Amino acid sequence: MAKREQVLIIEPKHELKFRGPFKQMSTSHLELKNPIDSPVCFKIKTTAPKKYCVRPNSGIVLPKQTVVVAVCLQPFEFDPSEKSKHKFMVQTMIAPEGEFNQDTLWKEADADSLMDTKLKCVFELPTEGEVGSTVPDTSTREEAKNSGDSPNVQEGGEVAKDMKLKVLREEENSLRQENLILKEQVLVLEKQAEALRKRSRVAIQPQPIYQTPLIVVAILTGLVGIILGKFLL
Repeated sequence: MAKREQVLIIEPKHELKFRGPFKQMSTSHLELKNPIDSPVCFKIKTTAPKKYCVRPNSGIVLPKQTVVVAVCLQPFEFDPSEKSKHKFMVQTMIAPEGEFNQDTLWKEADADSLMDTKLKCVFELPTEGEVGSTVPDTSTREEAKNSGDSPNVQEGGEVAKDMKLKVLREEENSLRQENLILKEQVLVLEKQAEALRKRSRVAIQPQPIYQTPLIVVAILTGLVGIILGKFLL
């Protein structure tokens, strides 16, 4: 049976590129765009989970919205002669209607409802020209500092800040969505608990016990004693 076609628009489509040097953390970004009118659940998987930090690694992309996923490669000793075998997979499914638990949803998901997109990791080292342009010597830095004009540094810093801000906003939106789902689940559980309490009160409600008044018991006892006394005498 043919696998379902991915409904999300994923950028980049085939490769996650990481730029060195790799003695410090390197970050690449995935954009998950939802063009349809239904929310889509997603989960990010990798063949090397200890090498990467992914935020968010799962969540929901609302209709006509975009989620940016930050994929951070941990520092390591890079060997240019070795080809990268690291791969990522974006697994998705259309979210069901009503309340649901994402962990349970993925565990119980039918294989026919799953969609996936695979990307390979590519490691790139900066060229000598790029290294020279991005790392100015001491005199250049001093001149820029004294003149108050350092366009390359400022532009790079602004781009990095904008990207970090974008990632933080997307993470905030994802957390808000999870918070709403949790609140809905709490309300459902509270309703179920209240229904159980009502059933318990009905089940254990004491039934009325009809007791014979003590005076009647005393009279009957007395009569029995008189009758027995006559027979014995």
